[in-house]
Amino acid sequence: FRDLPTVWDETRALQGEIGELAVVARRKGAEWWIGAITNEQARAVSLPLRFLKDAGARQATVYCDSGTQQLRVDRGTTLQLNLAANGGCALRISGKR
Repeated sequence: FRDLPTVWDETRALQGEIGELAVVARRKGAEWWIGAITNEQARAVSLPLRFLKDAGARQATVYCDSGTQQLRVDRGTTLQLNLAANGGCALRISGKR
């Protein structure tokens, strides 16, 4: 996370319910950073990537309590995030590949 920007070009609230969960995406240049967090209830979150501006393929790194994985994604992808109780996930989506 040393590459995490401190100034953003765009911020979007993707999902949320007060006291339950929040999913926020922030963009700097061509990269998106997404954070998802839940309360004491574990839950599965369906995360469509429609907010990506074009259909080009990108590289996503997903960091969850269960581990890290690399995925190829585009704006038609819907990710399934399994959030542990009192946990969450972070994602970094690199520019067009």
